[in-house]
Amino acid sequence: MIKVLLFAVIALLLIWIYLRMNQGRSSGSSDDRKLPATDRGEFHAVAIRFSEHACAAAKRHAGERFLASESPELPLQDCDVAKCECYFAHYDDRRSGYDRRSPFDPALGSSGTGLHEIERRQSGGRRKDD
Repeated sequence: MIKVLLFAVIALLLIWIYLRMNQGRSSGSSDDRKLPATDRGEFHAVAIRFSEHACAAAKRHAGERFLASESPELPLQDCDVAKCECYFAHYDDRRSGYDRRSPFDPALGSSGTGLHEIERRQSGGRRKDD
């Protein structure tokens, strides 16, 4: 009786371990499924890509990126093409790469004073202990 009970406990433990190890796996491969926008990052963005025969509505959004959660649905409401071939291009960030921040901002990790490698100021500060 004890051997049967011990065997049942071990079997249940092994089943539990097996289920826990396979809990995060899906039936399809990761390439077959699309991740929701929340799994791609907080600033996951999309841009509308279109062919040369696209409608004027799509061309108005050329070069524009939208947060994935705020993007318009395709086909666009003003689309007047019989078969819409527009699609979304995905980006990790809504920003396009052009950075307007100053490279001299100390918050960006720059400890220099612009283009000069050495400190050129001669006088001390206005405080008594400078």
